Amino acid sequence: MSTQERIFGLDLFRAIAILCVVTVHGGFIINKAIPGFPGFSVPDGVELFFVLSGFLIGGMLIRLKESSKIESIPELLNFWNPA
Repeated sequence: MSTQERIFGLDLFRAIAILCVVTVHGGFIINKAIPGFPGFSVPDGVELFFVLSGFLIGGMLIRLKESSKIESIPELLNFWNPA
């Protein structure tokens, strides 16, 4: 994907999700290394990834439907399992 096709907001959302996952997992290590380190709450990064994935896959499905590449249930099922 070229940089012209990238959507800054989605890249930012992805970066925030990554930072949330790393912060939650790294927080346990920091708390063990530095007792009393102030803890803080962050959103669940995995849930953010699910939202992002749903948005991206939903957009793909809408584009495929609009271009008449998906017109039936079997074609839709082939989208998820293109074996």
